[in-house]
Amino acid sequence: DPTMWTPQQLGFPDYFEAFRPAQEQSIEHALTSERRFTAIGAPPGVGKSGIAYAVAKLLGGRTVILTASLGLQDQYAGFPGIADIRGRGNFECWDGGTCEDGARLGCKEKEDCPYMQAFRRQNASDIVVTSYAYWLAVHEKSQGLREADTLICDEAGLAPEWLSRALDFRITERECREVSVKLTPPPGEDAAQWLKIQPELWAGAEARYTQLKSQLGGLRGTARDRMARDLRRSETLIDRTDRLTRLDANWVISREDGADEGRVWRFECVWPGRYREKLFRGVERVILMSATLRPKTLGLLGIGRADADFREWGRQFPLRNGPVIWLDTVRVNHRMSNEDRARWLGRVGEVVGARSDRRGLIHTVSYARAKEIAESLRGDGRLVILNGAADPDSQTARQAFNQFEQANGNAVLCSPSFSTGWDFKGKTAEYQIIAKLPVKDMRSKVMQARHAADPTYGDYLAAQDLVQACGRVQRSAEDRGETVITDNGLSWFLHKAGAHLPGWFKIQREMELPKALPKL
Repeated sequence: DPTMWTPQQLGFPDYFEAFRPAQEQSIEHALTSERRFTAIGAPPGVGKSGIAYAVAKLLGGRTVILTASLGLQDQYAGFPGIADIRGRGNFECWDGGTCEDGARLGCKEKEDCPYMQAFRRQNASDIVVTSYAYWLAVHEKSQGLREADTLICDEAGLAPEWLSRALDFRITERECREVSVKLTPPPGEDAAQWLKIQPELWAGAEARYTQLKSQLGGLRGTARDRMARDLRRSETLIDRTDRLTRLDANWVISREDGADEGRVWRFECVWPGRYREKLFRGVERVILMSATLRPKTLGLLGIGRADADFREWGRQFPLRNGPVIWLDTVRVNHRMSNEDRARWLGRVGEVVGARSDRRGLIHTVSYARAKEIAESLRGDGRLVILNGAADPDSQTARQAFNQFEQANGNAVLCSPSFSTGWDFKGKTAEYQIIAKLPVKDMRSKVMQARHAADPTYGDYLAAQDLVQACGRVQRSAEDRGETVITDNGLSWFLHKAGAHLPGWFKIQREMELPKALPKL
């Protein structure tokens, strides 16, 4: 019973004075479930990191907590006794470059390098935080991570995507030439053709890697960097050719012609949930938490309804402090007329102008939209920070966030990068604009295969992204942050995708822009 324990008795930092009611209920739900999978629909304000830490302490044994981004991973750093582990590429090798390169190039100190020190610390710890990407990769390579008794999947709404990323791969024509495999005629999009050439391709990749390793001695400078790059490509090609043996009806193959690397073949898993144990690793107790967690999420992870205890909590923050406003504008798509485009950009400018005494965030879906909006907003002494990297963990995204956080007055951050995994609490951003609904591009072969089997799949993904984006600017009960949606496609979207939105998520429609909330 979590009510028998105070946060301080469990080792929480001093600023955790008491558990919130929803935290207590969520912790009890996780502790008392008799099923392997416990699912917690936790809207913003429940305090998922506190739940994860308390559950780890109360259950005992070894707990691994998975997060979707390095930013989320950093949020766990303030909890005592949690060991943090990341990929070798995040550590600097004493010989230069990263520990990832050093390991391949025969670093003499690789058994006591910064990465290995961190790896040993986490193996000795009972509570570990890491990313989905690292967890999936390190087990694929069987690199000795100590087994867990409990696995906690934070931001579990993104878990199917991370599992898919870990499974999917590509092979280029240039790589095949480098290992002396002639693709004559070039394979098409038939798995049988690739299964036929797989043994030759794998043997060639092995021979190439052995040849490169024999040339390691005494390399310095650019020659060393080039060898690290070649070894990385060669090593991963061995892994990728080995994955060809997985191909079956649950995979699609697509070919792109005319790329810099010659033809490129992409191998994508249609339903990654069939490989769920690559994520869950046979762990006996798995806890999944997310503000966007839905029963459909569990299905995409290969978890049947009878195998999981799912419970969802209501809104935690006052709605008046974080309204989601649909501001009547136009339907935003590539078919907009010039008049519609002008009205849309004018509405975005109206929101920014009416809140010129505070900083704001604009979600744009793509860099092209971000650039278009940024150019329309420049002037009036306003700082507009444009970031185009869609990857939220990219260096450019971090740089843009830091610049925005340190800016004064009415700065605006315009980007497709910040809809998930970033906190714009307090005065960092007091309003945000969803300039266009995050409708997914369904034209790829794998998306078409998923849509053919499940016509609601694209709607589910867009609903996940929308709810995540709306949660960026109100991060506590006292925090205030408005969300304004300027895309009339929302009418159609709510009709199609409403079932994929959590019960606590509410939207109010306004024909005219409401007065801004009081400034913090």
